Amino acid sequence: MVLVPSRQAVIRIWCQVSLIFLLIFLAGVSYAQTAIGGEGNFNLYWPDRTYLWHYNPANKPEWLGEEEALKLVQDAVAGWGDCGVNLIYSGLTDTPPGSIDGVNVIGWKLDGKKYSAWTTWAAHRDGRAIEADVTLYTNIFNQYLGTGIDARLELNKSIIHEVGHVLGLSHSDRPEDAMSVKIRTRPEWQLPSDNDISRCRTRYP
Repeated sequence: MVLVPSRQAVIRIWCQVSLIFLLIFLAGVSYAQTAIGGEGNFNLYWPDRTYLWHYNPANKPEWLGEEEALKLVQDAVAGWGDCGVNLIYSGLTDTPPGSIDGVNVIGWKLDGKKYSAWTTWAAHRDGRAIEADVTLYTNIFNQYLGTGIDARLELNKSIIHEVGHVLGLSHSDRPEDAMSVKIRTRPEWQLPSDNDISRCRTRYP
């Protein structure tokens, strides 16, 4: 004997299958429209010219005071003020940097391997930024301090460099630029160079 499903059962099965295909389609569309990566995304930009960022003080170096660390980060970020993007500090957070979670965070971690800092971002496929975090690796800056390098100066330049990536800038081959990675920090690197700012203004005319 062959059982023939009722009309209601057929309709119910059809609706369930259609829903499954719809969810698969929407997941595919979402994936196709976004990208997640690290360091420079040469197409990244903030369409409303605003970067709202939070600071997470957890795991900061012991040789930096709480207020000193925050001011150092704020001053380095503010160095890009002439770029054409509003860089707005939105307060403290306990959200760790480097996780795509809807919060732009600049903060510290203890597990740096090679780089002193790293930018993690999420963006639409056309480059419109969704989120960008800057992770500062405390153990690397501690190593700098232990070998006689000016760790505060290196930290300043690292933050400026990474915020350049946040704004969508790639590396520069000019040694005088903050976006250069070819030679170690020099005392005159307190702010982005004129060329850094010019490149940024080109992205945000």
